[in-house]
Order: sequence, then C-alpha cells, then structure tokens
Amino acid sequence: MMIHLSSFIFRIGLIKRILCKYTEGILVSAQAFCFTISKVVFASLSDHIPFAKLIFLGMIGVGLATVSASMSTSFYELLVTVIINGCVQGAGWTPSTLLIKKWSPEIDFGSWYSLFGASNTISGMVLPYAAFLPWRIACWYAGASTLLWLLISFKFLREDFNSMENVNKDEEEVKLETGLKDVLTSTAVLHVAFAYAYPLSMRTVCETWFPVDLIERGISPSGFQFFNEAGGLTGVLVSGMIVDFISRRVGVETSIRNCAGISTIFMMIIITLSIYTVSAAPSVFGFLCGFSYQACINCWGLCISRIAPLNVQGSASALISLVANIGSVLAGAPLSWLQGEEGIASLGLLFFGLTVLASFLYTLKLPIQMEATRKEKAE
Repeated sequence: MMIHLSSFIFRIGLIKRILCKYTEGILVSAQAFCFTISKVVFASLSDHIPFAKLIFLGMIGVGLATVSASMSTSFYELLVTVIINGCVQGAGWTPSTLLIKKWSPEIDFGSWYSLFGASNTISGMVLPYAAFLPWRIACWYAGASTLLWLLISFKFLREDFNSMENVNKDEEEVKLETGLKDVLTSTAVLHVAFAYAYPLSMRTVCETWFPVDLIERGISPSGFQFFNEAGGLTGVLVSGMIVDFISRRVGVETSIRNCAGISTIFMMIIITLSIYTVSAAPSVFGFLCGFSYQACINCWGLCISRIAPLNVQGSASALISLVANIGSVLAGAPLSWLQGEEGIASLGLLFFGLTVLASFLYTLKLPIQMEATRKEKAE
C-alpha cells in the first residue's frame, strides 16, 4: 500500500501543479512506461529472489525517489526521480501477493488477497486530501512515511528475507520441472491474459471516458468519480468473500472460474448500459461501474496468483500482465478517437459484442491453471 500511495501522490496528485501540459505528459509517459516494464521484471525476479527482498527494494526506491522529488529544482531532476519511481514501483504487487499466498491458507486466500487489493484502492482515495498540501510537502511526507514503514515492516518480514520456501510444498518424491517454455505455450496463461484485458480496459473507460462524457454534457463528474472509487472498494472486498464462501462448497478452482467468468459478463452488461444512462444518475452508475470492474479485476487477479507452480509463477504473472495491458492501450487512443468522432454512445455496439464474446468464452470452460510438469526423484 505504501509503495502505491507514494507513487500515486508523486505521479498524479502533484506533478500537475508545477508543469505545463507538454512536460507533464513527458513525466507521466515516462513513469507509466517504466512502471509497466518494472511489473514484468519484478514478477519474473520473484521466481528467483525472496519476495521480502523485492518488496523492500521497492519501498526503498519509491521512498527515496519521492523524497528526492520534493527537493528537485529542475525538470530534468524531476524526470530522473520519476524514472526511478517507475522502475521500482513494480516490486510492490506480484512479490506481495505471493508472500500473502505463502502466509494464508488456500481456502481463505480470496479474503486476504482482497484486503490487499483494497489497500491500493484506499491509496487512491487519499489523493484528494493530499492535493490540499503544497506539492513538495506532500511528496516529502509520502516518501518519508514509506521509509518509516519499511523499518517497521522489517520486524515482521525478516524471517522471510532469505526464504525461497514454496507456498505449497509438493511431496518430497516429486520435483517440479515446469519451465518458461511451458508458460509461453500454456493455454491457461493465454486464456487468462485475454480475459484479464477485459476489466483493465473497462477501468480505463470508466476512469477516463465517462467523466469526459459527463463534462461534455455540462455535468460535474465528481459524484461519478467518488462513487466509482467507493464502488471499487466494495467490489474488491465483496468478491473476495464470495470466492472464499463458494470455495468451501465446490473447491477453490471451480469457485474462482465461476466468479471470474460471471463477474466479467456482469461488468460488461453494467458498463454497456451505463453508456446510455450514466448522465441520468452519475453517482449510481459510478458506484455500479466501480463495483463491477474492480470485482472482476479481483477475481482474475486471484486466478493469476495461482495459475502456475511457484517456480514459474512470477514469469506467468509477468506474461499475463504484459498481454493484458494491451487492453488498456486499446481503451486509450483508439476509443478516444471513436468517442471524439461519434460520441460515447458509439461504443455501445462494440461493448455488446464483447459481452457476447465473454459469455461464449465462459461456456467453453477453458483452463485457468497450468499443470505442473513433474519428474520422479531417483531413490
């Protein structure tokens, strides 16, 4: 949470106060590019380096970069801190989810994972309050708090600092031999990557294009945006509890498969309807949109966190993240052009087709977990 809080304040809440649009765009693009690459890199490194070490590296890097930004005196100094921030921010997600998976029983993992996801949503909700502070002071406090929390966390994570122990140890006579080639050719990984692109792209639509549409209609987007965050927080927590509740009755994999598939269809229906009705009740549809796409992200995130054996879990997560982010890219400039030419209502037919496709994929019952390649140890 502290990594994301410092990065959010640094990247979104403060840069806008001191720069023109051109230089602001350079900084935002640099941070976003470095963050995307760092997620892939740190997810892969988590197969080989203890999770706690990667988390500490992320907290140190983000904390120091944010504090340094508060003392920067030129654009280029600020650009360097932005790049450092983006390059280490990716250490905050995959290693943390794997560490939580290591600590928690599988039957309760959905709730713990959801609490972790909710902490990042809460980080985003802090931004409006940080915006009231002078940007240098806000950066300094955010960075210093991250470094202070690093010292506190060391007390609780030091036992994991040098541990590469498996989450769920296989029997001693079995050795996992799943490798990167298996990840790249896995039907489960490709299926989940494509499915995960759904909520990532819809999040971009809800956070960017719905507010733009409301502004063009002369309606303040503040109600939509606030309730979108509130709905997202609720969706994360509720979806995790539902997954755990169903898991106790039908098993973890079946529960995650059904919740992920149904939440995708539900999300697409809600957002497709919102295209035509959001201006009538922005707060209501803001809550519903936030609830639906964050619940969907959470369910597929749970799926990703257990898609592969631990020795390649990071590599699988990295590949899925890389492929799924194409959805966010497509929801950016292409939809911006379409909305500008035809208006947001033109997206209705496109989203209806995506809803039908999501329903079809759900009925196919495609795999959501890799099968480990195993070799018997010589006696």
